[in-house]
Amino acid sequence: MKLVAAATIGALALLALGCTDAGVVLTPPGSSAIPGSVRVDALAAGPFHTCGIDGGRLLCWGSNDHGELGVGDMAPRLSPAAVGGADWKEVVVGATHTCARRTAGSLWCWGDDAEDQLGIGPSAAASTPSFVSLSAPVQELASTYAHTCAVDDQHALFCWGANEEGQLAQNDPFPGPGVNRDHPVQIGTDRDWLLADAGQGHTCGIRAPGDLWCWGRNTESEQGLGPGAPGQTRVPGRVGSADDWRDVRIGQQTSCGLRGTGSLWCWGSNSFGEGGLGDTAQRVLPTQVGTFSDWIEITTDTFHTCGVRAGGALYCWGRNIEGELGLGDANARLVPTRVDDADDWISVAAGRFHTCAQKRDRSVLCTGQNDKGQLGLGDTTSRSTFTLVALPPG
Repeated sequence: MKLVAAATIGALALLALGCTDAGVVLTPPGSSAIPGSVRVDALAAGPFHTCGIDGGRLLCWGSNDHGELGVGDMAPRLSPAAVGGADWKEVVVGATHTCARRTAGSLWCWGDDAEDQLGIGPSAAASTPSFVSLSAPVQELASTYAHTCAVDDQHALFCWGANEEGQLAQNDPFPGPGVNRDHPVQIGTDRDWLLADAGQGHTCGIRAPGDLWCWGRNTESEQGLGPGAPGQTRVPGRVGSADDWRDVRIGQQTSCGLRGTGSLWCWGSNSFGEGGLGDTAQRVLPTQVGTFSDWIEITTDTFHTCGVRAGGALYCWGRNIEGELGLGDANARLVPTRVDDADDWISVAAGRFHTCAQKRDRSVLCTGQNDKGQLGLGDTTSRSTFTLVALPPG
């Protein structure tokens, strides 16, 4: 789970939820730590490229039309390629760009900058990591399509990039000049943000002690604000009254989050069953998925969702035309469906039509669409089961 441990404000609230430092797997109360486990945000998947961190090394593969792999050119890579450096801590992947932070908290972005999603100035596309200036070290990152957000170590939230839908929460009009932001802009003045996640047109974040807030596009109720809510909001709005949210992951028009010790809730579009609620009906409010209360990670993108439970079981559901659920067929699933009988899964990242996951021994496996080499398997053949990715030595 990608959750920030508070060093100042909100620290006691996080500890009460059983949370620890941002670089480790969170273990719900009553379960034991997984020996040898690595940080669960070591994988990040976009529509056509994937990145992962292996012992401080940053590796990326797949489409590279905009330099999003960070290797200095625009040639695709069908297998993992090293970006350079050995102190990478976290990576997030957008549609055509990538951002990552180093151990000391410095932030770097590269790839397409058509909507200012790199945060390094107007139209400043880069094919290698470029430094993003922030006033304090970064503690947690978020990006999915064409905007990026970061929580610094003072618990201030900054976002930049595309803002047509109000996803940067600047309360500015649209249309209007300069609606996008080419440098990080702070959301409000509060310094109690624990984490955030960025979807295609909306953003959600959690504030201490565990309040959930969303803003941006809401045409499919992806903000979870309830019936009658506007189709777009340009300032953060609180979602319900619960104060025990511990994670939120959002995609194109669907959002999911974890509460308490690990109950799973989803809302918004559910056209392919990506909400895991047994049907394809939209949800305007967060709705609990099943009865399990030990989820440690959740990931969702365009039309499918996957999650890992505390015991190491991997589940996926939703659209499956390209085999992105890894179940060996192309049939959609309307409820969380266990991928196999293994209990050593620790991390999962959903791309547009593909999925990659990590096991306890640090091995990475991918499934689904592979036309751009986003599975990292050395070819462009799609898979319908999780297949081992050969990582380069180092």
